[in-house]
This record gives sequence, structure tokens and C-alpha cells, in this order.
Amino acid sequence: MNAAAGGGAPRAGGVGPTIPAGPGRKGAGGVLRRVEALAAVERLRDAVGIEPSLRDLGVDERDFLDALPQQALNAYEDQCAPAGPRMPVPDGTQALMRTAHHG
Repeated sequence: MNAAAGGGAPRAGGVGPTIPAGPGRKGAGGVLRRVEALAAVERLRDAVGIEPSLRDLGVDERDFLDALPQQALNAYEDQCAPAGPRMPVPDGTQALMRTAHHG
């Protein structure tokens, strides 16, 4: 049963229940506290077998760093970028991508 039909959160291979929800788990404003939300995402990532970083996926650091400036510029110049909540400024994008590589 899906969430729209009143069955609660959809479950993908039994992973859905790993995301905390419910009255006792919510912080101010009815949203999950940031730490709990991040922990839930990490549990979900682990449960479905996604590596925590690009390095862990086998992305070579030298190749990654060599391509990084152009990839950040590509994100900035992408025609869909203005539709996002923030423009992907190249310096910020590079910092985010470095974190994704190093974990």
C-alpha cells in the first residue's frame, strides 16, 4: 500500500522503516531534527548498499581533481541551474564535490 492510499511511508525492499517518523521523533515545526535525518539517510544508504563516497566507488583522486574545475563549470552553465534553489557557483560546487569524493 502506498502513502497516498493511507498506508504510511512506501517501503522499498523493507528499507522504508529505517527513516524515523512519528510524534516522538519530530523537532520544532514538525520536521525531523537534522541529526536524526542525516543518520536516517546514512542508514538507508547502508541498507541499500551505496558507498559513502566517490573514492569508495573507485573514482581515482587524480582523475577526479583534474576534471573537477570543468565539472563545476558545467554545473554552473547548465541550462537547468537557474531552476534550482541555489545557483551552483563553481567554488561552492567544487567544495561540495570534494566532500563527495573524500566522504
